[in-house]
Amino acid sequence: MAIVSPPDFHAPQAVDCAQSGVKGIFCEKPFTTNLALADRMIASCRESGTRLAVNHTRRGDPLILRSRRLLDEGDIGQVLSIVATWPGRLFLSGTHWFDLVNYLAGDSPPAWIMGHSEDPEISMVAIPTQRGRDLGGTLYAVYPNGIRAFFNGRDSHAGYRVEVNGTQGVLSIETTGVRLWKTNAGSVFRELLEHPFPQMMHHTAPMVYLLEDLLEAMETGREPLSNGITARNALELILATHDSSRRGNVKIHLPLQDREMRPPFRWQNPDGSTFYSTSTGDGSPPPR
Repeated sequence: MAIVSPPDFHAPQAVDCAQSGVKGIFCEKPFTTNLALADRMIASCRESGTRLAVNHTRRGDPLILRSRRLLDEGDIGQVLSIVATWPGRLFLSGTHWFDLVNYLAGDSPPAWIMGHSEDPEISMVAIPTQRGRDLGGTLYAVYPNGIRAFFNGRDSHAGYRVEVNGTQGVLSIETTGVRLWKTNAGSVFRELLEHPFPQMMHHTAPMVYLLEDLLEAMETGREPLSNGITARNALELILATHDSSRRGNVKIHLPLQDREMRPPFRWQNPDGSTFYSTSTGDGSPPPR
C-alpha cells in the first residue's frame, strides 16, 4: 500500500492499513507531523507485522549506497564531520537531508543539538508551490560516535552538497555527482588529491530500489533500509531545530520529551483550500 497524502494524514492511514492486514506500506515523506503520531504508526505496524518503508529516496540512490560503503570501509579514515547544504526548508525538503546525514553518520540519533529556524515573518525567495508553507533554518548536531554535523537549508541556495570530512580524506556528494579526495600520504603537507569515484555499471532508480527493498523486507521479515525508526529520527531533528530556536537557540538533548510538538508548517488555508507559498508570504495564489 502506498500512502501519498499530505503528512497530516499519514498516521491514521498507516494505522488503518496495518490493522486491516496490509503486509507492506510505502509512505511518502515527510513521515508525519509529530513524534506521538510517528510512534503510533511504528507500534501499529509492529503489532500487525506490517513492513513500513518511507520514501527518503536518497537511501536508495546507488551513489549514496556506494558512498556509505566507502565510509564503512575507511576510505577517508575516521569520519569527523558532515556538512549538508540544500535549497529548501526544514520540513518538506529538509527531511531528506536530515535522514541522509543520519544515514552517513551511522544511523544513531545525535546526543544533542542547537538550532535556528527562520523568522516566519521574513519573506524568503521561493518558487511558488502548492505544497505548503515551511521555514528554513540551520542546525548543529553532535552524535554519540563523535561525528559533528551542520545542516543548512535555505531557499536561495544554488544547489545541494553534503560534505563528509574524515581524517584521511573528503567525500563530497553534490548536485552533479560524488567526488572523492584522499590525503597524499607521501607528502608532509598531507594535501588532498582527487581520486576517481568508483564506477558502477548497474544503476537502479532510487525509488525503485526502495520499493524492491520493501518487497524483500516483507518476504524476510527484516526492517526496510528506510523505515519508520529512521524516518522518526529525521523528524525528531526537524522538531528539535524549531524547539531550540523558539527557546533562544539553546542546547537540546535528545530524545525530545515533547512528543506532541509540530513543525510550523501548514499545507492548507483555514478554509481548507490549497495554500500557495509565495515570495510575499501572504498565501495568495501565484499569478497565472
